[in-house]
Amino acid sequence: MKKWLTIACLYAVSFSLAGKEKPATNKEITVKETNQSPQYLYKVLSLKNWQATQSRKTAQLSAEDDAFIHFSTQDQLERIIGKYWADAPQLVILKIDSKKLEGRLVFETNPGGSAKYYHLYDGFIPFNSIVESKIVYQQPIDTCDLQKLDIVQVGHPVLRQVARELSVEECVSPEIQDLIEKMKATMRAAPGVGLAAPQIGKPLQLAVIEDMDHSHLNAEQLAVRDRHPVPFHVIINPRLYIEESTADAEFFEGCL
Repeated sequence: MKKWLTIACLYAVSFSLAGKEKPATNKEITVKETNQSPQYLYKVLSLKNWQATQSRKTAQLSAEDDAFIHFSTQDQLERIIGKYWADAPQLVILKIDSKKLEGRLVFETNPGGSAKYYHLYDGFIPFNSIVESKIVYQQPIDTCDLQKLDIVQVGHPVLRQVARELSVEECVSPEIQDLIEKMKATMRAAPGVGLAAPQIGKPLQLAVIEDMDHSHLNAEQLAVRDRHPVPFHVIINPRLYIEESTADAEFFEGCL
């Protein structure tokens, strides 16, 4: 099989897509400037958008796919990843059955460019059109999981314990400083916007937060959710302050 990518570190994981089908519709797909579209097209997503897709009937896309949804052929993948995803620590490649797409598929030149790609207008990517997914880690293999910790699941006893406070001496100790670095790596690899020590099995009043990647949200979604960039922070021995408000903001919540 032709190799998709040449990367210093490529680690792929395939997800099972069985049992998440959406009833087919009669909406017709049209293709211009070519007699027939390839059986399979490819779409690159951020890992965060792919994880959000798991609980949806359609693929979660970034704001860049607002005017149309960009697809690549297998031969175009390496160029697209090198141009637009070179700095991404991880990405997900979706192999898609083009016959199951919903919308108007057009083979045309990219705006401002000369190469032709498949673009989907007025449509979406149904979950049941995704036949394969591959997560690609663009980092040396010896550092991909070097500091990643296991996140415990619902039912683990530590999640029902009262976490203890940390002393000043403990906060500056090499052990806690090392734990903070590992928690940061684990949060980013998940990916998530926050991680507390009990979530990795440590009953300590310690958490890390960071919310800098908003590529999967458009300007309207950011405004509705009152979401702003939050640089990396360490929270130790926190106290909760509850303030009531009459305003509501409704959207899907995620937890590691």
